[in-house]
Amino acid sequence: MIKIYIQQSILILATKNELDNIGQHFDAYEVLPFRDKEMLERIIKKCEHKKSIVCILNDDLEKLKKVAFSCFNIHIAGGGLVLQPSQEILMMFRRGFWDLPKGHQEKGESIEETSLREVMEETGLKRVKLGNPILINEDQQNITYHTYRDKKDKHVLKVNYWFEMFTDADAVLIPQTEEDIEKIEWINLIDSDKYLSQAYASIVDVVNAYVVLLKP
Repeated sequence: MIKIYIQQSILILATKNELDNIGQHFDAYEVLPFRDKEMLERIIKKCEHKKSIVCILNDDLEKLKKVAFSCFNIHIAGGGLVLQPSQEILMMFRRGFWDLPKGHQEKGESIEETSLREVMEETGLKRVKLGNPILINEDQQNITYHTYRDKKDKHVLKVNYWFEMFTDADAVLIPQTEEDIEKIEWINLIDSDKYLSQAYASIVDVVNAYVVLLKP
């Protein structure tokens, strides 16, 4: 199962075998068999303008993914969920939402290098250690997907890779104000719900996936 967040909608790409699993996560959604790219383009347009959850089925998930991704310009990014020794996680407030540090992959960088650089730039942290990928689900691995319109009104799919990261207890935080970051806080995972209620759905997925990984 691959979830693509489009405005207030969710486009799900899946095989028939995953329908039971999808039903455990969503109460109501539309299910359609995949036909062609034109069909996907119509569904994507619908998702942009009307809140909905649409599941597209095809036995060949990789083929379905390839066709769906061809409907967008692709933007590769990397980011991290940063922890202190106390197990508090770093969250930052920008543009009205609580977020995690992340950013665009530059030419010649590995995605791990991108993720570390962006975390350090956006938070001011000087000592950050890269940990393991944060597994969202088996099909997505450590990637979240969401879309937006760029300044030229091109429809962009942001492909964001996520890693756990670690820093010192006395780390100094400096918000990167040129990226509209207003404040940065250390959040106890037990109290994270009140922050996640004001976060993008893809960010909620990352934090929840990490909580699952922490469980024995």
